[in-house]
Amino acid sequence: MPRKFFVDFDGTLIDSRARLFNLFEELAPDNNLSFDAYWKIKRKRTNQEQMLRNWLYYSDSQIKEFKKMWLHRVEEPERLAMDSPIPGAVEFLKKSSKLGKLYLVTARQHPQYVYEQLSSMKMNTYFEDVYVTEQKVGKSELILSNTQFEGGDVFIGDSGEDILCGKELNLKTVAVTTGVLNNYMLKQYEPTMIVNSVEELDLRNV
Repeated sequence: MPRKFFVDFDGTLIDSRARLFNLFEELAPDNNLSFDAYWKIKRKRTNQEQMLRNWLYYSDSQIKEFKKMWLHRVEEPERLAMDSPIPGAVEFLKKSSKLGKLYLVTARQHPQYVYEQLSSMKMNTYFEDVYVTEQKVGKSELILSNTQFEGGDVFIGDSGEDILCGKELNLKTVAVTTGVLNNYMLKQYEPTMIVNSVEELDLRNV
C-alpha cells in the first residue's frame, strides 16, 4: 500500500505571516509591535489571548470581540492574497507525490478559499484529497473519518497541535520551523524529525 503523507497548510506550505500580522494591526491599532517582534513572541508559543492580555492589557470583553472579528476576517479573499508559497514547497510536493499519496489537512474555515489558493499557487494537482476542519472538528477526527492509514505514514506540520495530531493517530511526525513555533518549542512535542523547511525534507528518510 502506498504511504500516505498528511500535510498542514499555513506555516508548512505557505507563508501567512504577513496576512496574520496585518490583521492583528488592524484589530489592535493601539499596539506598537513590529512584524519581527510580533512573530518573536508568537513563536514562543504565545497565543492571541495571552498577547492581548499581557502586552496590550485587554479586558475579557475586548479579547472576546477581538477573537470574533479575527475569525470573521482572517480568511477574507483580499487578505488571503497576501499569502505566498514557502520557498521550495511546490518542488517538495512534486517529489513527495512520487513517494506516496498526499493529503492536505488544514484548520481553515472556508474550503472554497483553500482550493482557490492551492490552484493559484500551483499546488492543487499533487493532493489525493483536501481535508478542511471548518473549525468544526479536529484534524485527527477529520483524518479518521475520511481515510485509512498505517503507522508508517507521516504528518507534517508547523505547530504543537499538528505534532500531537500525528502522535494521536500513531503516525510519524515531521515538524517544520517555518510556521508558528521555533525549534526549541517544537522539540518539546518530540516529533520524529524537525527540519527548517519542507524545502529540505526528503520523506524517504522519515
